[in-house]
Amino acid sequence: MRPERVRHFPLPPRVSIPERVPQAANDNEPEIRESAASLLLGRSLMVTAVLATIALLIAWGAWIGSTIWRSFF
Repeated sequence: MRPERVRHFPLPPRVSIPERVPQAANDNEPEIRESAASLLLGRSLMVTAVLATIALLIAWGAWIGSTIWRSFF
């Protein structure tokens, strides 16, 4: 296969602002970093949700167990 010539497209002139330097596409860093407080809050919410789910399942299992126990014994 024969290589084709690359067409050049005219780019609009841009003035770079020192406060807002364009970020490289391959630097593997998020533009907005999470703060320690948001990480702590997010993880505590996840742990709370898991513990609440476990407590709900234990309570449901105890209720089913007591219902079965009363029905047969």
